[in-house]
Amino acid sequence: MKKILLVTILLLTAIFLNPSSFAETRTVIATGGFDVSNVFMMEFYTGEPSKYLYTTQISFTNMDPTKTWVQADNRFQGDGNNDIGLLCKSNLGETWYLKIQGSPSGFFLEQVKYGFWRPWNRKYGQASNGDLTEGWQPLPASPARIFAAGANDLNNMGTETSQQGTLCGFSFVINPSQLDANNNYTCQIQFTMTLSV
Repeated sequence: MKKILLVTILLLTAIFLNPSSFAETRTVIATGGFDVSNVFMMEFYTGEPSKYLYTTQISFTNMDPTKTWVQADNRFQGDGNNDIGLLCKSNLGETWYLKIQGSPSGFFLEQVKYGFWRPWNRKYGQASNGDLTEGWQPLPASPARIFAAGANDLNNMGTETSQQGTLCGFSFVINPSQLDANNNYTCQIQFTMTLSV
């Protein structure tokens, strides 16, 4: 061990003391370019945490007419889950808006409510600073703005996939009164992410 260390020290010393032993030095500089794509998209969230139970279809088979409001299957009050998660991504640096509307079939829109609470900005790992009204709201028949991106949401694209987007969680409840247990009912819910107020 001592011999190897001694040889190494001698070689390094010889190199520093005899600069004429170096070969000619050449420098090469590489240049190039890259494109940055604009991102403006919305998708159903299917990753972790798994507290978002559904994506494109939410089942309500527990329509107990003795209750005023019922939650989706596998849900109960205060369970910490959401029915769906929407991941809104943008790097445009502009305020974007999230809108919602519902179209029921065979029942009245007043019999459906959506729950929406403060979204989570995954890039910064904190609650979004956007503008919204939290809590249970009636489902509107035409597109209604429910969220305006905050300053941290204008560019929410982190370097890792797990650090991208503003995650919005939604839950829904239905008033089963005046609904026939023998019938099937549907309600189409449309979300829109837009730069227009």
